[in-house]
Amino acid sequence: KAGELIEPGTWASNIPTDCQLLLLRTGFEKFRGEETYWARNPGLSAKLGEWLRRERPSLRAIGTDFISATSFLHRAEGREAHRAFLDPSREGRPVMIIEDISLKDLNSRPDEVIIMPIRVRGSDGAPVAILARWKN
Repeated sequence: KAGELIEPGTWASNIPTDCQLLLLRTGFEKFRGEETYWARNPGLSAKLGEWLRRERPSLRAIGTDFISATSFLHRAEGREAHRAFLDPSREGRPVMIIEDISLKDLNSRPDEVIIMPIRVRGSDGAPVAILARWKN
């Protein structure tokens, strides 16, 4: 939903314990190109970041089909969520955040995913290229 923060509810217990990449397909990408996409986007909660780091230690990255892990309507929570996912001093392995992925045509789980950040000097973020492979 617009502006909603994604918490670690009952759905999270369905994430396999050996999951390395979690893709959250919310359907919000249908608003891409509209003001709603950036002004009322959902976001990730700090509680979700903490839960995933503690309960799913194999997780290396989370991807979303909305513009930012920070909901524009909940900016302070978004800053805390980024710390919860990325801060190396917190419990568990940091979880990379991949924002603004088109997931609408993804109908099955890929067998292999390679994520290649394009590092930008002096930046705390980077665009990424993502390659996925499915076995036949």
